[in-house]
Amino acid sequence: MFDIFDHDTTVTLISITPGYTDTNGDWIPEVTDTSTIDGHVTDLTYEERQFVPTGIVEKGARKLATSANLDVGDRIQIGSEEYTVYEQMHTNYLIGQYTGETRTTYLITK
Repeated sequence: MFDIFDHDTTVTLISITPGYTDTNGDWIPEVTDTSTIDGHVTDLTYEERQFVPTGIVEKGARKLATSANLDVGDRIQIGSEEYTVYEQMHTNYLIGQYTGETRTTYLITK
């Protein structure tokens, strides 16, 4: 539905399950899984920049609107750039009433 707004470069979600020690004492290594997601990437507005810590803005903060469920700390690759999900900003439910698809906007940082 929103594909005309989606980023023209592939957006990849990099999910990492941390390693752990199982009940037998054996080390289970971390597992990395990647999947392609649809999303719209934009720069922060001047107003939004006022509420984001300066260090994050200087590192390279952007916004990603997607229908994928992301968690803080998830890694996102957009083209050759890698970002980390810093926080969930808001979810647009109004559009979902008309299209059946809601999109959540996340703050992502380099």
